[in-house]
Amino acid sequence: MDFPSRFALIQEPRPPVVDTNYVVLHPMELGTPVKRVAAAPLTCSYCGAVASTYSEIAKAGWQCEFCGTLMAGSKVSKKLRPALESATVDYVLEGASKKKSTFNVIFCIDTSGSMCVTSPVTGPEGGEPHYVSRMAQLKRAVHAQIDSLARDHPKCRVGLVAFDSNVRVLGDGSGNEELLAEDALLDYDALAAFGATKPDCLKKTVKEAKATLQEKLEQLTEGGQTALGPSLLVAVSLAASHSGSQVIVCTDGLSNIGLGALHTSATEIERSYSQAFFHKVGVHAVEAGVRVSVISLAGEECNLQQIGSLADFTGGTVTRVRPEELATSVSAVAQRPVVATRAKARLFLHCRLMAYQAGRPIAEPTGLNGELRVLGSVSDGCGDEAFHFGSTPSEVLTTLPHPPPEIPLRPCFQIQMDYWAQDGTHCLRVITRDLPVTDSTQQALQGLDVAMFSACASQTTAYSALRASVREARDIGQHYRKLIERASNSSGSEAVYENFRSDMEALYESLDEVVDGVQSDRAALAVIKMKRAQSHRFRRSSRESSHGSPMSNPSYGGASAHTYDEPRDDGMGGLVEPLYDNQDFVGNGVTGLARPAQVAVGADYAVLDSPGHGQRPPTAAMYDIADEPTYLPRSESTSNQNPLYMTPESLDP
Repeated sequence: MDFPSRFALIQEPRPPVVDTNYVVLHPMELGTPVKRVAAAPLTCSYCGAVASTYSEIAKAGWQCEFCGTLMAGSKVSKKLRPALESATVDYVLEGASKKKSTFNVIFCIDTSGSMCVTSPVTGPEGGEPHYVSRMAQLKRAVHAQIDSLARDHPKCRVGLVAFDSNVRVLGDGSGNEELLAEDALLDYDALAAFGATKPDCLKKTVKEAKATLQEKLEQLTEGGQTALGPSLLVAVSLAASHSGSQVIVCTDGLSNIGLGALHTSATEIERSYSQAFFHKVGVHAVEAGVRVSVISLAGEECNLQQIGSLADFTGGTVTRVRPEELATSVSAVAQRPVVATRAKARLFLHCRLMAYQAGRPIAEPTGLNGELRVLGSVSDGCGDEAFHFGSTPSEVLTTLPHPPPEIPLRPCFQIQMDYWAQDGTHCLRVITRDLPVTDSTQQALQGLDVAMFSACASQTTAYSALRASVREARDIGQHYRKLIERASNSSGSEAVYENFRSDMEALYESLDEVVDGVQSDRAALAVIKMKRAQSHRFRRSSRESSHGSPMSNPSYGGASAHTYDEPRDDGMGGLVEPLYDNQDFVGNGVTGLARPAQVAVGADYAVLDSPGHGQRPPTAAMYDIADEPTYLPRSESTSNQNPLYMTPESLDP
């Protein structure tokens, strides 16, 4: 848990609010062991916050430091006492399963007619180029990855699902092929249950099935349309038998048949139906602990605005590459180890504070003043999560069951992460920190971690492009640019400011391709990448920044492409591969920081922005992806849930 600013600012807001109030979470640190307690947490019956080392528990009970509710008669058991001695603790909600741990990898392969298109490839020693089809290059990439999995993870299971006008389920190649066609491509329930009804599809380990898998792979041929949606759903259902599994989608075009189908001139209603379908598949994947990664071939539009959001939602990656880069891309995606699955993070704030997104409060006046985010599968290379907060509107405070307490000089911030660890243990990680307040803008900017704040500003700008409008995203980005420029001038961080400015320019150029709310693949990729921004991206030296923005390549519309000798972290939640324009970035909830899980808040001080009287925060629905765990006593409603990347309209087709 980190805070970009050392101080917080109290000021009258003029939405969209632009300030230094951020809490930064590093989900990848779920892989770092912390103190475990096999006892139920002491939980506030009203707001759901958990007692911590900052709590004062007297004879009369515990008065929640977040909402002021008195938990009369609260007692600390001997088992619970160690949990109150640490600011970070794991509560064990369910012990590890005795079932042997393994995972599935399902390759979902596009075999439509466009995969026969060829491109020139030059050998490592140069010479005249020869022409190779997209399908041939994809086969080569998957073939090599099957070899790698058989060598490094011989007990995992690998399956193949191919799609053109139909869906062909080859599984591990040891059984009969299943063909799904016509009306079967429109039956969601049957497709979603396919994995459970056909368990023999993945009977053998990859070591046992390697030769058969590679033989079936080589027999694939191109032709027909693109039933991407149905094939993706089947692939998720096959992977779902083991938490921590992965689906890798390789495609070069738009889904145009079956569930989720679109065409280039689709109406708004048709897009909403497609969006609802991909959202539903994403929910299914998250609940099963499956991450979905998408590899798209550059030069063709394949609706990354929707399938890219699905990958981001599940914790997977989104990559757009040239055909000759497929081998490296497939390997990079498949080799990311998972540290946690089915992860969700909820921010808890003092009742006089509430969560903001795109510069505006995101909850209706229900009294629940935090924010829930779905992280999905947390894997190596995952990005940080920046939570923005501000003061609670007066109409929300009136919903409390008692007069709201005044905010203390150092209010507490808490993040609860519900997740399944690698050993199968179901845990609740509780991280609590406090942060002092101030009413001085100058104090809020003093000692500001400009790089961390730049990453937070990038994420907020991206959320604005997703949840509000391109125009508002530009406005918010410009406000943050001025604030970062002011802070960098006083702290000697001019290079950080230049890095932020160049990234914003690349984002704006991509957003020029948004027409009537529909993003091109290039724009969708740029927005997702900014949404995964990390602070070390902006700390790079001015010499490194001369290479250009991470989006300044043909995939993102920049002026130049660049080559590196080795794959390296691009600071935006992904890898820059040593290839021409391969840009790989990770979805919701992955980071590479290696210290105990911590929560970060924008400064040592909290910025308090008091919304004007009569202002009602806009409704922002959040996905009800699963039953809430028992430690959260309040029932969830769509009115107080964060939509993350997909829009709330996708809930009901």
